[in-house]
Amino acid sequence: MFGKIEAFAPGESIGPADSQDALDDLNTMIGSWSLQPLTIPVIAREVFSLTSDIGVYTIGPGGDFDTSRPPSLSGAAILLNSQGTPSAVASLASVGSVVTATMTSHGGSTGQNVTIAGASPDAYNGTFPITVTGASTFTYRFGGTPTTPATGTITAAFESEDNDVVEVPRAVITDDAWQNIRIKSLRSAQFTNVYYNPTYAGGLGTINLWPIPNVATNGLVIYRPQQLSEFPNLTTQYQLPNGLDEAIIYNLAIRRAPDYGKIPSDIVERMALSSLANFKRGNVKLVDMPTDPALTHDPSGFYNIITGTGTNG
Repeated sequence: MFGKIEAFAPGESIGPADSQDALDDLNTMIGSWSLQPLTIPVIAREVFSLTSDIGVYTIGPGGDFDTSRPPSLSGAAILLNSQGTPSAVASLASVGSVVTATMTSHGGSTGQNVTIAGASPDAYNGTFPITVTGASTFTYRFGGTPTTPATGTITAAFESEDNDVVEVPRAVITDDAWQNIRIKSLRSAQFTNVYYNPTYAGGLGTINLWPIPNVATNGLVIYRPQQLSEFPNLTTQYQLPNGLDEAIIYNLAIRRAPDYGKIPSDIVERMALSSLANFKRGNVKLVDMPTDPALTHDPSGFYNIITGTGTNG
């Protein structure tokens, strides 16, 4: 990166202060990119246990749902009759894209889904199918680039393997739709709507379920953009999505240039633009075609082809 702007002569050592400044700028840039949908390469599926008569949950590091705080939700569902009890995980360690979990007498089986929560870095968390490698170990694959081993108070909850476990899509409603719900304290065994407010106090967002579930036997499924993780240091080797390394090198060079009184060359600027554009282009995903509300006569102006309802349906 420094060579792109000729900040140092060939062979000149880079001091700790310059390295730390570069790391700070790198993580600031990654944080900025997390607000741009096309720089987010993964839509993660995560499953969370619910508590009877609780309708509001925080989501983020250390929150009720201990994962990264999502910028938005892509979808949601209720998982009927699904919830196993979260149990402690002794350790999580990764080699490449494979994570090995150590958990005493876990009782899981190959192909079963497990929800990992409470791990840091956050890339370890989520819902994954497992491969059993022993009575106290299993593995799963993920797309993260974290340090190893994971830290934190880590838990694993296995989804039931019974045939009565059903995932039913639920509407993620807008601010206006949430405001138009008159009786927000209404209770029912199954919630029908999910409202996400990306609050940031304490680094936590807020998820509201309506009606408030009055049983704890079902789970919440969310589909959310999984942002790029920040880099804890400059010495660990990381696995990056295709094209991200080039985008980081050239865009970070432009960010660092003013600190050294340098003006990036036209080639560096063009490479920064084209590499970021290529990375974003690779993250474009297929979506279901929306239906014209004039054809559905739905006053909410939105029709969900999966649930057969509008936003308030």
